[in-house]
Amino acid sequence: MSIRAIRGATQLSANTPEAIATGVKELILAILDANSLTPNDVVSVFFTSTPDLTAAFPAAACREIGFASVPLIGSVEVTCLGLYPWLSGRCCMWRARRAMKRSLISIYTGQLPCAEI
Repeated sequence: MSIRAIRGATQLSANTPEAIATGVKELILAILDANSLTPNDVVSVFFTSTPDLTAAFPAAACREIGFASVPLIGSVEVTCLGLYPWLSGRCCMWRARRAMKRSLISIYTGQLPCAEI
């Protein structure tokens, strides 16, 4: 059994608890769906957020969609020129119980040009 990882990011509509929860849930569910995974397959999720996201913890929304027993951790992105505002990213790691017959699908939502992330 090996460990695999998928990345994704979303640009949120606002720095509010509701916008953060909606964006996180949308992104995590899209990652799971695109890669035929369930929360039970996931080993851990690493969240990053831009420094301007202060209204809620992104990981808290993940708990509401079946990740109660999955280790979740958050971090703040390094501030640099050109950083997109209200950006939340994540890396999901899971146990690959079966051979992957196709490439992993990373997901980017909101107004993100994924080539620049």
